[in-house]
Amino acid sequence: MVILLYNSGKAMSQVAALIDILKKSLKARNLTYLDVANALELSEPSIKRMFSDGNISLNRLDQICTLMDMDLSDVVKILESEIKQTTEISIEQEKTLCADPKLLVCAFLVSNGWKYNEIIAHYKYDPTELVRYLATLDKLRIIELLPKNRIKLLISSRFTWNKNGPMQQFFEKKLLKDFLNDDFDQAEEISEFFIAMLSDESSQKIRENLEKVAIYFRDQNQQNVHQSIEKRKIVSVQLAMRSWKPKMFDSIRK
Repeated sequence: MVILLYNSGKAMSQVAALIDILKKSLKARNLTYLDVANALELSEPSIKRMFSDGNISLNRLDQICTLMDMDLSDVVKILESEIKQTTEISIEQEKTLCADPKLLVCAFLVSNGWKYNEIIAHYKYDPTELVRYLATLDKLRIIELLPKNRIKLLISSRFTWNKNGPMQQFFEKKLLKDFLNDDFDQAEEISEFFIAMLSDESSQKIRENLEKVAIYFRDQNQQNVHQSIEKRKIVSVQLAMRSWKPKMFDSIRK
């Protein structure tokens, strides 16, 4: 039996979530891909490829669990807990977030692990106002507001916005132009624009790799949540691909 990392659709598959859990569990035990390679008697590049592509048999999965001193049932229990988290919200919930920029900023912060005191210290919310916003996010089932203003996140790391929904439209109309208005000349920045003529097969392969980048981005964000906010900064990525050509081509084409 072969387990595939992801499938097309709105969110990553439950199997992808299972592999995410494996990666986090390995990291928590200070185990590397090299450790896994030695245990499975494979090369380290093979292990990296296995996790990247998601081609993991049940036998390999069981061996990795043994390496971590875990049972497969332990991993499944964690997965069940993950599945209970929200992987999508409604159009109406998105409209509520888009209607109030401070509510939207608050949602972004808590989804990235910010605590009540950290938000108060770094952003212009007074205590009463912030509690009101947190209560709204609780009502939207994005968080659970606990006693003493503790925050429990209810949305999954596999969470995505509705395609062409209010939030995506908000990003494109309000943020994308500002995002692209930059020289992208810093060491950690990159901006490339390509136009090519490709077969359907090549186009599909590129799309699959872009999907892997998106998954990797979410995975890195989730792994960084537990680091202090002083060690993190907001990083934005835009991925886009479609069959399109500039109008200037049409103007001179016979």
